[in-house]
Amino acid sequence: MGEFEDDEVKEVLSRAEQAVLSSGTLLAGFRQPNRSVKSMFESGYRLVCGTVDLGQLKQAALQDLASAGA
Repeated sequence: MGEFEDDEVKEVLSRAEQAVLSSGTLLAGFRQPNRSVKSMFESGYRLVCGTVDLGQLKQAALQDLASAGA
């Protein structure tokens, strides 16, 4: 987790990205610490969530938990 500079992690992410792209499925994800949003779009991503998006997702999840009585 979080070892984005590790060569093995880079290879696994690259293979996963290529598998998604070759399947014709939308490639989407969160911005990786070692990559710019621009480079991710250039690699075929069509949706890249950034820091603000993560905060909004967290808030939405907390609201869902509260409304579920958890």
